[in-house]
Amino acid sequence: SQSRYLERAIICICYKWEDEKEVGWLTWDAKQCDKKMLEKFVKIANTADELVGHNGDKFDLAWIRTRCLFHGIEMFPNYTTIDTLKVARSKFKFNSNKLNYIAKFLGIGQKIHTANGTWTCPTGVTEVEYLVVAGGGGGSRGGGGAGGYRTGTGLAVTAGTDYTVTVGNGGAGQTQDTIGSNGGNSTFSTITSTGGGGGGNDANGATGGSGGGGGASGANARTGGAGTSGQGNNGGSNGSTSSPFPSGGGGGASAVGGNGSGSVSGNGGNGTASSISGSSVTYAGGGGGGTYSSPGTAGAGGSGGGGAGGVASATATSGTVNTGGGGGGS
Repeated sequence: SQSRYLERAIICICYKWEDEKEVGWLTWDAKQCDKKMLEKFVKIANTADELVGHNGDKFDLAWIRTRCLFHGIEMFPNYTTIDTLKVARSKFKFNSNKLNYIAKFLGIGQKIHTANGTWTCPTGVTEVEYLVVAGGGGGSRGGGGAGGYRTGTGLAVTAGTDYTVTVGNGGAGQTQDTIGSNGGNSTFSTITSTGGGGGGNDANGATGGSGGGGGASGANARTGGAGTSGQGNNGGSNGSTSSPFPSGGGGGASAVGGNGSGSVSGNGGNGTASSISGSSVTYAGGGGGGTYSSPGTAGAGGSGGGGAGGVASATATSGTVNTGGGGGGS
């Protein structure tokens, strides 16, 4: 027999209420079933006066209706909708009807690439504003350094040219006397941001976009890794060579990682905010340092997705996805 869930499913749904900055999101469950997610979204949609989407009538709503039919979830037969793709095609003559182009044309933001892909420069565009954030470093004892953060305006581009977009993965965390892995580099055109440095474990933090925190578990002083000029900051040092052996926090885009002191590990360095997407989002925070033994206090993650540290090998928090935040140490 064939499994019920071999049917195509919806992985996630994002939505935002008008005049609110926060973006809501729902995702399928641990068994990769989208039923509960759809039940929640239908309740939300049923309270809205109208639904606004770009190609929403033909794509988004059609997908949602199909999956709701599959699961026996009742929807309204009709919703009041505004499909901005239909409006663009019928009322205007843009160079491109893609949502990214129209949003940039109107000065209200643009698409943020969170996966590898290709960006084709539209007709009439000769320069762009950019934000390139690399993957955060993995934590070990020391917190992982944030991914390199580079932003600017006036980057020359050529209409009709395909530009490869590479989004660096976060580095893997480590717990067994091994330095955390560095994050992957992110690239757009000639701009490359360097992956965050991994946190140390009875070793210095690794260099990176922002450096990883120095990790303690013995009687050795360990320093934070160096950050890359123009992209991030150094990681913090362990600061103490006696029990409970605190560690340094990973560096962030706007601040160095905190040093460990006494029984308290260093906080991750804070990240930097950008409004390139149309709303202010903070990226590239460093991971908090972990503490080798208990009692002790782990470091907090830096603003911008830095993960919190843990105590005595307790599970640390990973850096937040798609922010370039470093992982917490443990």
